[in-house]
Amino acid sequence: MASILTRDNLYLSRPTMGELEGQNRRDVEPSEIVLEYVRDLISINTKRAYRSDLKHFLDWGGSIPATDVMLADYLAQHAGALSIATLVRRIASISKAHTTQGLQTPTQAELVKSTMRGIKRTHGQPQGHRGCLIQTS
Repeated sequence: MASILTRDNLYLSRPTMGELEGQNRRDVEPSEIVLEYVRDLISINTKRAYRSDLKHFLDWGGSIPATDVMLADYLAQHAGALSIATLVRRIASISKAHTTQGLQTPTQAELVKSTMRGIKRTHGQPQGHRGCLIQTS
């Protein structure tokens, strides 16, 4: 059976009758309670943020599926203008857009990871030292 995820939405969709032929419905069609839990998996605010992040990426010229080179370029072009936390969330949104459609995500590629490490090193601040004065005896 083909994946029960559709490209045009982030939710599970029901298989068609053609996909169900010769198979037990319980094996291929999630129950209502399963669908309800899946719908409730991500909060409304998170879904809104994912949509906004994905729109920003697509408006920039990105696409789904994206390549590691495209994603690294996107991150590099927005480094400094966007916070590290925002870039990390954008990566999560782009990853979710890929995995939901059954696509391999470029977010785990070494080029993307190295680009983010470089951005963090250049634009980030050490954890636990933001705005703190370090006292020495």
